[in-house]
Amino acid sequence: MAFTQQPLDAPPYLVGPDQKAVVLNADIVRDITNDSHLNRLIQRAPRWNQYVTNERYGESLLLGLVREEVRTPEVLGDDNVYVGWSDYWASVISFRSQPQSLSKEEFTASANKDSRGNLLGTAGSFGFVLSAVSTAIAAGTAPMGVDTKCIPLSSLAKNGITQQLGLLQDDILYNLSLLCKNVLEPVKAKYPGIIIVSGFRQVNTGIGQHERGQAADITIPSAPDTLIYEVADFIAKTLQFDQVILNYSLRRSPWVHVSFSSTGLRRTALTRDFDDTFHTGLFLITEKTGEDRAAALREQSEYLGKIDGELTILESRQTALNPQTVIGDATAPGMGSAKEDGVAHGGDCGEPDGTVPKEMETVQEVFNAGNNGVAWDLTTDEGGGDFTNAVVQKLGGPWGHFKKHPGQKQHNGHAVDAIAYLSPTPLYNGKYVQGIDIIGAVGDPGATIQWLPVCAPVGNTPDGRGLDPNDHWYQ
Repeated sequence: MAFTQQPLDAPPYLVGPDQKAVVLNADIVRDITNDSHLNRLIQRAPRWNQYVTNERYGESLLLGLVREEVRTPEVLGDDNVYVGWSDYWASVISFRSQPQSLSKEEFTASANKDSRGNLLGTAGSFGFVLSAVSTAIAAGTAPMGVDTKCIPLSSLAKNGITQQLGLLQDDILYNLSLLCKNVLEPVKAKYPGIIIVSGFRQVNTGIGQHERGQAADITIPSAPDTLIYEVADFIAKTLQFDQVILNYSLRRSPWVHVSFSSTGLRRTALTRDFDDTFHTGLFLITEKTGEDRAAALREQSEYLGKIDGELTILESRQTALNPQTVIGDATAPGMGSAKEDGVAHGGDCGEPDGTVPKEMETVQEVFNAGNNGVAWDLTTDEGGGDFTNAVVQKLGGPWGHFKKHPGQKQHNGHAVDAIAYLSPTPLYNGKYVQGIDIIGAVGDPGATIQWLPVCAPVGNTPDGRGLDPNDHWYQ
């Protein structure tokens, strides 16, 4: 839109660039002032769970973003201004949850934009954009650029577009519009399922092309690796670009980093493999499994061992030349002692196995269902433990608990935030049990559900016994 409108949160409610006051009915006031009420409306939208799964940002963050959208007056296709929850927003969520091979109009054309009496008036009465522009935006025929919603932002850009690195807001918007015009829009036309997972970022998250508005990370949710490779190859062979990087990772699906610069195009194509090593050119890389991966890890471990040995010698020499005074006892309780709770703190506990099934949808389903009609309380160890047990019971089969010793953090003898997968065959390192954290920051006010495989597999026997420091895996 051609104006900036803040979300409505307190009276007097001012709308549009002319800042005209409006009177809202009780339903809409509740929509824009009661977070828990609006959260429930949003979560009841069809395919909300799928939308959360696709975005991978966590439900609490997405709820905040959607709440802000719902509470911000918007000019829809009929040139009227609306605010608050309606079937329109439910249809938008359904659209966003799709691979987006269809047009937005196919999802929103039949939506009731005024299902809660949330019509404020016409755009012209508030000084909004001209009717012709509103119609063009709604029809998708408006020229793409800085005045449309194509500008990619990252979840790390909490303050919107901000001047930084010697660039004004207009400079960054100009860079983003060039990126959209030359790369993102052609890619979207070729691959409609593409989504932007990261765009502009605030400078305190790093200093690179993202921070200058010159780069975005894109992917297609649930797409095979071959299709993501095809996207990167399409960019490299047919478009004008500065840099394209095909990224592989053990913890997430592959994605493509692409950039465009008005000061010069290097046309650099790189591939980053599962071990964070960069290779010149684009390659379809298959993760090693079984004995091949175990051999590669042994080779890597030997190499790192040699480096660690050399570093130890250097540190010993440095200590002898420059003795340091140690303040406090690093082995005392609360100081990260490896013996404190039976779990080693710090260091590298190895990479998780990438073949373990991903069951985030089930975790989300259990969370949404609640505990006997009451929302799960993940802000306590007991609540986290009950939720963890419910997830294990729902999953069944090869899924179970990590048994904890009495001195460890536990609930009914098991971990309060993690579950275990017992593989029927050895995983990449010859072990059988992979741990998955399903609650982030359990016991804290900001605790949220997640799906995060952690550390290398453990367990020396097919029945899951031989775990260290835990006793064994069990259902």
